[in-house]
Amino acid sequence: MGGVFWGPDTVCGIDPFGADNFCFELRGACCEPRTGSGERCRIKFEEQCDAIVGATFFGSDSFCGGLSPCEDPIGACCLAGGGCAAVDEDSCLAANGTYTDDDELCVNHAECNDSNGDGTPDISDGCPQDPNKIAPGQCGCGLLDTDSDSDGTADCNDGCPNDGNKTSPGVCGCGNPDGDLDMDGAVDCIDGCPNDGNKTSPGVCGCGTPDVDTDSDGVPDCNDVCPGFDDTVDTDTDGVADGCDGCPNDGNKTSPGICGCGTPDVDSDSDGVPDCNDVCPGFDDNVDTNMNGVPDGCEQCKSEVVCLDNNVCTHNECSGGVCGEFGVSYGDVASPFGGLVATSDILCAVTAFGNYSACPNADIFECLISGIPISTGDILATVAAFGGGDPCGCSGPSAATSTPTPTAGYRLQKGDGHAVVVLSAKSRYVKPGQRVLVDVSVRNAPDLIAYEIRTESSNANLKPESVFVDENHADFAFTGSEFVTAIDKNLNRIGGVAIGESGESARLRYLGTFEYRAASRARGTVSITADPESIQLFRRLDNLIKITSVEDAHIIIATPPKR
Repeated sequence: MGGVFWGPDTVCGIDPFGADNFCFELRGACCEPRTGSGERCRIKFEEQCDAIVGATFFGSDSFCGGLSPCEDPIGACCLAGGGCAAVDEDSCLAANGTYTDDDELCVNHAECNDSNGDGTPDISDGCPQDPNKIAPGQCGCGLLDTDSDSDGTADCNDGCPNDGNKTSPGVCGCGNPDGDLDMDGAVDCIDGCPNDGNKTSPGVCGCGTPDVDTDSDGVPDCNDVCPGFDDTVDTDTDGVADGCDGCPNDGNKTSPGICGCGTPDVDSDSDGVPDCNDVCPGFDDNVDTNMNGVPDGCEQCKSEVVCLDNNVCTHNECSGGVCGEFGVSYGDVASPFGGLVATSDILCAVTAFGNYSACPNADIFECLISGIPISTGDILATVAAFGGGDPCGCSGPSAATSTPTPTAGYRLQKGDGHAVVVLSAKSRYVKPGQRVLVDVSVRNAPDLIAYEIRTESSNANLKPESVFVDENHADFAFTGSEFVTAIDKNLNRIGGVAIGESGESARLRYLGTFEYRAASRARGTVSITADPESIQLFRRLDNLIKITSVEDAHIIIATPPKR
């Protein structure tokens, strides 16, 4: 009672502690089943072998290898042509047979027949009557598992065998996706507005626009002529609802226009001015030769010439077709009234000192010293008027704005010299926001007695600040002569007249200085120029000096480089 038997011929082991005939557990052969190639033999303890389903344990004197108690099982092997042999699986496969572990089949080996001749014995052929299949697949024996649209569902089960995206027609049918882009519950194929989640049909306003009638006038907002008002109310029956009609009681107008409701904007004389505002009906209101605001068609006089009375103390003007007489103040001496006060006016006043007839075109009113035609006051006042002032406080303009034209005695003559005017900057570089001085000099100006010069910048980033003449300049053109300076800061010009000796001609001579300021964020190269037409050099009494070239000054607005 209580002993453990280890099988026949199993010897007792040796007690590791020296005791004889001590029995202890030993390992033996364990025959384990395996699919397709019989059993396999491995040395294991009995408990390990018993834990393997289908395994058989042999005693400790049983070994794996040549003496292994584990043998490959014998089964039926269906051979080509329908024959059957009882062999192990390895031998069957080596003979290109089909193996089954039931060796009883070889007693009556009809199952080894190949009824459909497809090379697979009936016993292993899931479709023994279908030479095209050995398993039923999706469609069963007799039907091919063809998948025309490669969507993973055979045609026999595919409601849309040619649509790889669908296996049933759904709502839209095969070939059309049952998508709902606007997620409104209506698939796109039946949605009249597939991109509008609020509509499934265009309605009156079309997809994307709701058929809303905000003002409840029966016309949806998308077609509402007069939103917020009743489109059906049209008092003057002009087709525009009263709510949007600027002239609801005038059937000919929907807005007041120029002439207002009830008055048509008719232009009978086609001059671009409607009759209601026409200054000169029947004539073109845009033709105003003397630019006095009255069209020529409604003027009795159209120019100042008609009104001139040759009275030097008055200025005669044609205004509204009527001649008017106005007193004049100092200003334009050497040309008819209306010209720019220029150096030629100063020069004329100086040379005509005490002799009024020397300036036959003088527009001058004797407000300083009455009775003396040309006096020192006249000269000084003319110089002041150069800058646009009215030194006498007299009525009438003192400085006009039109471009000067040299009159008789100051016309350009042939062979009248070839002067060169030079503009030079005190510094080539100027930092943003800083000022730079530009000197004006002249050479080859024979018998120079007076001058007038304007300069301008090629870029708005360099703006004029001031104009002045340094009479103490070592190479000033009129050094040693009595000199009259005239400066106009607004027009950025400078003028000068020598009362005594005239200036030299060959050497480069200083005439004046212009001051410019660079803008705070300016950058780049800027040129200071003087158009030859804006420079006048006068020689004594008879003509102007011809200018052949002007050398510009170039200024770089930037921080000067380090040296």
